[in-house]
Amino acid sequence: MEILSYTSAKTAIFITLILIGYAIYIEFRSKKMIALFLISILGASIFVLMTHVTTPETALTIEQKNQILQQQHTFIDWYTNYKKDIDLLDSNWQQYDKILQSFKNDDISIQTVYLRLTQLQEQSLTLKNKFFQQKPPESLEDTNYTLTAKIIEKTSNYITMQTDVITKSKAAVDPANLKTKSHDEQVQILERIMTIGAPAPLTIADEVSVLKENLTLPDEK
Repeated sequence: MEILSYTSAKTAIFITLILIGYAIYIEFRSKKMIALFLISILGASIFVLMTHVTTPETALTIEQKNQILQQQHTFIDWYTNYKKDIDLLDSNWQQYDKILQSFKNDDISIQTVYLRLTQLQEQSLTLKNKFFQQKPPESLEDTNYTLTAKIIEKTSNYITMQTDVITKSKAAVDPANLKTKSHDEQVQILERIMTIGAPAPLTIADEVSVLKENLTLPDEK
């Protein structure tokens, strides 16, 4: 942004000098003024050419490149395992949706719904505890560490909401807590729990994008 502003300033000065020279020429129309007009253009051109210097990018040292590559490998290893857990997270939610749909279609009984939700709750709690114990790799530095921590935080919040919905749904169909024997009303209760408690989509694309940018060598961008 600073380079753009500086270049714009030089362009404005160049145009101003030409306009001043042209105004002088129009006003006086003498050989002396014509010469002055040409000199002003020449001076403006030299000014722009002499000051148009592009600051070269500072080349990274071998040590700096190795540091980026080390950070890159560390994050890739962590992110590979993270995505496996995300797949489990998605699988749990798909199972939950399938259970509710099967019950809605009257393909399974309320007792089966309870048993399956009990098993699903255990899976979800195990995954939730795993996420809450996660920390960014210690070798990640500054911004990269903070971004990775943000990814873990967002995912932990997401799985907390997901687990809560499953837990509330299980409680609602617990034989000891059933408030109605009507299949349609039971379906409505479960759908209401899902609609109100379902977490918003997990969005970590921004953090991952910045991390990839930070961990890419300049000559590979």
